[in-house]
Amino acid sequence: MGFYSEYSVIEEAHSFTLKNSCAKPKDSGTYVVKLKNKAGEEEIKVNVTVVDKPGAPVGPLEPSKVTAESLTLSWKPPESDGGSRVTNYVLERRPDTSKTWTKVSTFIRQPSHDVAGLDEGVTYYFRVSAENKYGSVNHLKPTWE
Repeated sequence: MGFYSEYSVIEEAHSFTLKNSCAKPKDSGTYVVKLKNKAGEEEIKVNVTVVDKPGAPVGPLEPSKVTAESLTLSWKPPESDGGSRVTNYVLERRPDTSKTWTKVSTFIRQPSHDVAGLDEGVTYYFRVSAENKYGSVNHLKPTWE
């Protein structure tokens, strides 16, 4: 963890949580904490685990069960869950005539989803992101990007 990192400390009943916005998973490990005051000093070893948002799901997006108005999309879970299990996936779509993404579903539990309500003859683009308790940022990039 960098010397000049931005961090905050959250004090709870029997623990402290150190939030460091610059920490990376490679910074996980054992650290030595030294406490010192007029009464003396103490040294303890602390195990640190860096957690984050999950990585992007792994593609490509695989369509199946395609009809004029619906299809099923499948993908693989992200290679990194960020240190916390993936709680759900967010699937978005947009027709090729628009730049605006619309959420298909924000609470998909498995790496596949049935998409209904498609208009025949319209080309749609889809993207999906994984979410854990730390958030969601990374989309599986559509093959055309």
